Amino acid sequence: ANAGTIARWSKLASAVDTIVILMGVEPLETTAAKLMEGGLDPDTPVAIIEQGTSKNQRSLIGKLNTITKEARERNVKAPAVIVVGKVATLGEKLSWFKKTPR
Repeated sequence: ANAGTIARWSKLASAVDTIVILMGVEPLETTAAKLMEGGLDPDTPVAIIEQGTSKNQRSLIGKLNTITKEARERNVKAPAVIVVGKVATLGEKLSWFKKTPR
């Protein structure tokens, strides 16, 4: 389903601590807006992992209310995984990928 067709945003926003979105770069603006309209705190952490597990992997950490602008400024493209919730802040602490020799 695309971001515009999910009807129960308030239930999604309040039901879980972590939301993982696959292939969500294109509808990111709508998704972020709908999650906030559904009651998710605008300051909720968000991580976008672009081209995960490849040598071109990039990560962007931001907040729900600013992540769309930041993703646009960094020219984030699919494929990417988007993680919404406190767990998104653990990226630097658990960042084994950058330390792995290639």
